[in-house]
Amino acid sequence: MDFVGFFQQALKNANITGKVIVADPEDNAPSLQVGDESYIIPHQTDEQYMAAIFEICKRHKVRCLVPLNDWEVQKLSRHFKPLGVTVFTPDSSIVDKVRDKGKYRELLNPFNVKAPRSYIRVKKAVEAIENSDDSYM
Repeated sequence: MDFVGFFQQALKNANITGKVIVADPEDNAPSLQVGDESYIIPHQTDEQYMAAIFEICKRHKVRCLVPLNDWEVQKLSRHFKPLGVTVFTPDSSIVDKVRDKGKYRELLNPFNVKAPRSYIRVKKAVEAIENSDDSYM
């Protein structure tokens, strides 16, 4: 809900005429109460989800889309450029890396950001602990 207010205030501060349009699958979502326009849409796993977002974008000539649910980012980042809608998401290759613990660690390495190791197989984790390559604590 705070995000909606932040965007409304940012538009006002920038002297931009526009609306903050909110869409959520939950009819009791707090954001639906404060959006300038609000829509109840199918869940992002529903095959009608994208069609609902497209319709809202076309109806209101949406120019900017900001997904706040991390599960929506991947879908939206790939589908809205043809409509001329700017989607504020990372590049889809970055999204793919952030969603995978192993790839995320690799992504952070060049920046010297430490991230926990992860293991797909318990056997590999046990071996790392036994070889003192990793610790449980």
